[in-house]
Amino acid sequence: MIEEIIPHHKFSERSLSSKNVVTQLRIQLLKGYNYEVKKHEHIFDQNKPVFTLVVTVYDSNLAYIQKALASCVHQTYTNVEFIIVDNGCSGSFKEILYQTFMDHSNIKLVRFQEHLYDPSLSDPYDPIPNLWNSALYASEGDYIYFLSCDDMLSRNYCEKMERLFHENIACVSASPSIVSINDFDKVNIQRSEYYSANNKRERYTPGLLLAEAYMEGKNVLIFPGGLFSIKSGLVIENGGFDSHNDLSQLFKYAVLGDHGYDPTATLYWRHHNEQANKKQKLLGLIYYKRSIDWTLLYDIDAVNTVRFGPAYAQKFHDYFKKKYQEEAYFGLLDAFSYGGKSSGLRAIKKLLGEAKGKKQINFIFYTLLKLSFNLPIMYFKKIARKIINKIRFETFTSAPFLRQLIKQVRKNRLHLSEINNYGGIEFSYIEYATHMKFAPLSLLKLTYESYEKIFEKSNWIKAQVEANSQLLQLYDTNNHYNLFTELGRQYKAKNILEIGTASGISLYSWLKCESIQKVNTFDLLAIDNNQAWFRNPVMQETVTQYITQEKKRWEQFICDLADPQVFKSHTDIILSSDIIFIDGPHNGDFERALLANILSLRNESEILLIFDDIILSPMVEFWNNLPLPKLDISFIGHQSGTGLALLVPYSQRHAENMK
Repeated sequence: MIEEIIPHHKFSERSLSSKNVVTQLRIQLLKGYNYEVKKHEHIFDQNKPVFTLVVTVYDSNLAYIQKALASCVHQTYTNVEFIIVDNGCSGSFKEILYQTFMDHSNIKLVRFQEHLYDPSLSDPYDPIPNLWNSALYASEGDYIYFLSCDDMLSRNYCEKMERLFHENIACVSASPSIVSINDFDKVNIQRSEYYSANNKRERYTPGLLLAEAYMEGKNVLIFPGGLFSIKSGLVIENGGFDSHNDLSQLFKYAVLGDHGYDPTATLYWRHHNEQANKKQKLLGLIYYKRSIDWTLLYDIDAVNTVRFGPAYAQKFHDYFKKKYQEEAYFGLLDAFSYGGKSSGLRAIKKLLGEAKGKKQINFIFYTLLKLSFNLPIMYFKKIARKIINKIRFETFTSAPFLRQLIKQVRKNRLHLSEINNYGGIEFSYIEYATHMKFAPLSLLKLTYESYEKIFEKSNWIKAQVEANSQLLQLYDTNNHYNLFTELGRQYKAKNILEIGTASGISLYSWLKCESIQKVNTFDLLAIDNNQAWFRNPVMQETVTQYITQEKKRWEQFICDLADPQVFKSHTDIILSSDIIFIDGPHNGDFERALLANILSLRNESEILLIFDDIILSPMVEFWNNLPLPKLDISFIGHQSGTGLALLVPYSQRHAENMK
């Protein structure tokens, strides 16, 4: 039978007696919030440590929440203090939390009367860490861990973590293995293997060595926002939880002793479309300042110098300076990628609004400069205009800006480290291809108009994917199929020549363009014998049915156009093409041989060339040395690179060569 429910004090004696200035500041902030703490008359076993689990809940996904709560309730360790923080829940969410509280005497319920969440605020006034700290300061446990309400723990989590602390008195933090799961609790195998490969450490590691290895990029640690269990007293005496907890849990707490690791316990980290960080990206909210704000709050540079010496302090300082820049850059890139134009421009406004002093303004300027080449040209001009208005460079003209842009792009090459082998291409080996000369206005205009049309159709595209998620690849912004259809429309193309349609997906995208009358596709295998590029049967059926229906509009040739004799025998077809799409083996050698044949054409009219995968390592040199007017449009094309080039009429090329 459940013991009597009683009001509980919001702040434990150990919290109120803390000498830490930030802890006392946070307590004062919490006193201004409207919340209550309830508990049962429950007595914990005094002969073993109390392990505190915290879950903060708001109106989100009820099924995820119930699973998170159940994973905490059914721990094999018997001395668990479970604190549920009700962040202004309503309706069935509120009822579930209260019923769970009523069913288990070891649960405390921290109930806020209003939903507290303002992601635009900076620490320490950001309500999110204060929600965590409301549980921390009311807790009785020896160790504490907070779990996101969409994640789960293995039943043996507390038992295994407590054992790590118990067996090593110097252990101040501990962590389990990480397994990625989807909406339906199925394991994301590829992502989970990535986490496993990047969490290579011993059962115990000195926290300072772990922090240094992490800063050096070694595969010892990768984590979500909450991963470490930590000694509760240590957290209280060092200021409590911070906004940028994934970094502070390592650099603020783990460095103070040994870190324990037991992969037989598991954090099930759920990846889904409603994740808070994805919503923040859609809103254009970037947290570049948080990566450094918490270090200023605690004067970490000075603390590190005293505790660990000047060498470590300098390494830490340099790492966070770089981290600060990366957070700004990738935050902006994510804002544009996830939320489009409105989110990206909101993020830029936030960056510029927070800039103070010449150094910060210059840093933001170069961040935007570095980013600009990955963005559509219509954003690029707006960014440049905002920067100019902010810093008022009288001598700031377009030509120096573009020269500096190219310099930055060459210096900072793109590397997509988490994309693995697919279809025989090793996407890990990606470099950033650059321009050798300025792109002609016609290509810029074509790119802008094509992207604008895709942007206008974004709601329609989203609806197609929501209607059938298995067709995602046809509409995915990491691919180029929507782009081909719009390029065909904007270029008013009638005849397409493509090299390497493989399973027919690019053929499908060309045929979707109404103006195109004929597509001639050249391959080494017939489409029917090359079906490996389909991700699922639904996609295969969709593409196959459509290209079969449009059979009169296309023809396949099984031959190698890199062979000069074969190329010559098809000259008439090639010269009649408005667009030539090259998607061959991407080894550089084939493309060079094909280009030599293309340059021999005595074409009287302009032909648009489209090259796929230009930032795959074997293709970078080929693209950089391409002797034609060109434009890298990877920012709206294929994740492995898309390039446009103009094959101007032969007479014009010949005249240029004579000059």
